[in-house]
Amino acid sequence: MNLYIDDKKSTIKDISLLLGLKSHELPLSDSRPKTFERIGVKDQNGNYKIDPQSKKAIIPSGLSIPMTFDAQTPDGGVVKITYSARQSVVTNNGISRMKYDNKMMTLPKDQLMVSGNEKNLVFFLFISTKNLTSPLNIGKANPNCDYKYLDSEATARLLNEKEDILIEALSTFKSLGEAQIKTLAKGYKLSSNIDDLSIEEVKTLLRNKVKQDPAKFNLDIQSHEVALDGTIQDAIDKQIITSRNSTSGFTWILNGIDLVETPNNNNPIPSLRTVILGNMDEYFPMIKDGIQKRNVAASPKIDAKHFSDFIGDGNSSFDAGDRKLISQLTQEERRIVQLREWAKLDLNDPSIHHATKRAIENNKKDIEEQRQKDIAEGLIKA
Repeated sequence: MNLYIDDKKSTIKDISLLLGLKSHELPLSDSRPKTFERIGVKDQNGNYKIDPQSKKAIIPSGLSIPMTFDAQTPDGGVVKITYSARQSVVTNNGISRMKYDNKMMTLPKDQLMVSGNEKNLVFFLFISTKNLTSPLNIGKANPNCDYKYLDSEATARLLNEKEDILIEALSTFKSLGEAQIKTLAKGYKLSSNIDDLSIEEVKTLLRNKVKQDPAKFNLDIQSHEVALDGTIQDAIDKQIITSRNSTSGFTWILNGIDLVETPNNNNPIPSLRTVILGNMDEYFPMIKDGIQKRNVAASPKIDAKHFSDFIGDGNSSFDAGDRKLISQLTQEERRIVQLREWAKLDLNDPSIHHATKRAIENNKKDIEEQRQKDIAEGLIKA
C-alpha cells in the first residue's frame, strides 16, 4: 500500500518533511500493534452510551474513514494526502483524473488494531485530521475527528507511575505506628468499632484502603484532613470530647469549653473539624494531651531500656516479601487492565490479530470473571 502527495507517490519521510512532522511525534519506532479507538460512542468510564428510551447500550456499527484528507503545510499551503494500493488515470469527456482503489476504510464499532509493521497505514491513520491526537490537529479548536490513537507507551508510562505511587503509599503505611494506624482507620471510617479490633485487623483494613487508591492515600497523608478527623473521632471515643443534650441536638465540649452544637442524627465530625481548625493552637494540644493520657492509663508503658537488644538498626527498606507484594499488585493491576481491554473486542472482527483472538479464547474464564466483578462493583453496567 502506498502514500501519495497530491497524486504523486511519496514516502513517510517526504510527507513528514513537507508537513514539518518530527520523527519522535510518530508511533513508528516498533512493530507492536497500534490501536485507534472511536470517540463519542463511550462515556467517561469506557462504557457504551445508553439509549434514553430503550435503556440499552448503543452499540455503534462500523464507521467509514476516508483514505484521503487535506493537510495544511507550515507555509500555509494545502496538500492532499492519500493512502491506497494503487492509482490509475481515468478520462471522462476529455478530462483526466486520478482514481484510487480504496477510497474508504472501515473502523469497527469501537477499535481498530493495526500491525506496527504496516507503517504506511499507521502513519496515515495517525496524521489524518480525523485522528483527535494527530499532530496536525494541535492548536486547532474543536477539529472534526472520528477516532483517537491509544498510546501504548503512555499506558506503560502510566503503569510505571502507578507503581511508584503504590510504593510511596506502602512505604508511608509501613512507617506508621499503631496509634497512627488506628487514627487513620477512624478518619476513613473503616469500621464502627476500631478500638475493639486487634491492631493486625486494623492494619489489614488500612492496608486494603491504601491498595485500593494509593494516590488518594498519599494526598490524604499530605493534607492531614483524614488524620484530623480520626483524631477527633478518637477523642470522642475516649470521652476527651463529650456531649450533652441541647434543645435541638447535642452540644460538644472539650475541657469545659462548648465547641459547637449539632442537630440530632448529624455526623458531628465536620462541624467539630471546622471549629478546631479555627483555633488549632488552643484546641488540638488539649485533644492530643487527653488522648495520650488515656492511652497511658489504658496500657502502662514498658521501659525500652530493658529491651535494647530488641531494637533494630532503623533500616526501613523493603524486604523480599514487600517487593513480592508490590510486584504481585502491579502485575495484578496490569492483568486487570488487559482483561478489560480484551472484553471490549469482538472475536468476529476480521481486523483483530489472530494472536489476540487466541489470547481471548485462552482467557475467556478470567475475562468473564473480571467483567462480573466490575458489574458487581458498579464500574460497568450489565
